[in-house]
Amino acid sequence: MLRNKRFALLSAAALFGLMNAASVLPAQAQGRVPLGSPPNFNVPPSLFFGFVGQAGGGIDPTHSNAMQLLQRNDVRNEIVLDLKQQNALEDLRTKSQQEFQTTLRTNIQESIKALQNVPQDQQQTQIQDRMDQFATTMQTFQGDLDKRTEAILRPKQVKRLHELDLQWRGPLAFSDPKVAEALKLTPEQTVKVSAILKEFMDLQQKVLTQAMVPAPNPNDNGQPQPTTPQERMQQMQKKIYAATHTREMEKSKKQDEAKLLDLLTPAQKEPWTTMQGTMFVFRKTEVP
Repeated sequence: MLRNKRFALLSAAALFGLMNAASVLPAQAQGRVPLGSPPNFNVPPSLFFGFVGQAGGGIDPTHSNAMQLLQRNDVRNEIVLDLKQQNALEDLRTKSQQEFQTTLRTNIQESIKALQNVPQDQQQTQIQDRMDQFATTMQTFQGDLDKRTEAILRPKQVKRLHELDLQWRGPLAFSDPKVAEALKLTPEQTVKVSAILKEFMDLQQKVLTQAMVPAPNPNDNGQPQPTTPQERMQQMQKKIYAATHTREMEKSKKQDEAKLLDLLTPAQKEPWTTMQGTMFVFRKTEVP
C-alpha cells in the first residue's frame, strides 16, 4: 500500500511538473507540501501549459486555445455562433473534458505500474520518459479536438477564430511549430524562442508552487474548508488562476512578448500581423 502511494505521488508530481518529486514524498508523509526547488525534470511545455490551462484557465501558447476561447461570450459574438453551433460545441466540450480526464487517469495508472519495479536510481529517467509520452498523447488529443471543433464551424468562422487565437496567445505562440513554420523561423530563432518560453514557464512554476503551499492552520482565515473533491478542485482552480494572473506575471509576459517580437525580421513581422487579422479587444470581465 505504501509503495503504491509513493509511486502514485511520484507519477503525479512528475506529470504535472509543479514540484520536485524527491522532496514531495517525505513532506507528504508529514502532511505538508514544501516550497521545494525547481524540478529535476525536463517538463514538456505542452504538458506544463496543458495542466495549467485545464486547472486554472491559463493561456497555453504552444497550441491552439480554440475550445477555451469558444467558451467566452465576446468571442462567440465576434464569430457569430448560431444556437445549433453553440449546443454542438457545448456537447463537444463536455465529451472532451471526460475524455481528457480518462486519458489523464489512464496515463497516471500506467505510470504507477511502469515504475513499480524500477530501481530508485532509474526512476527519474523513467518518469521523464512517461512525461514525454504523455505530452505526445496530449498533443494528439488537442489536435483531434481542434479538428472536431472546426467541423462545427463555417469556413469564415474558423478563419476568424484562428486570428483571435493568435491574438489571445500573443508572440508566445511562436513556440507553436505551426506558427513557427508559417513565419519561417530560423533554427537560431527557434532556439531563442524556446529559451524565452522556458523563462516564462519557470516563473509560472515558481508562483504555482508557492500557491499550492497550504496555510499553517487552514482554519485561521475563518473560511469554510472544502470537503468534497469538486470543492477542492474549485479551490485549486481559483489558486492557480490567481497565481498566474498577478501583476508580476503580466509584467513578465509583456517583457517576454517584447523579446520575441524583437527576434522577428521585418519580413516576418508582416505575416505575423496579417495572421492576426483585425485586432480584437478581449473583455476582461469574461471568464477565461
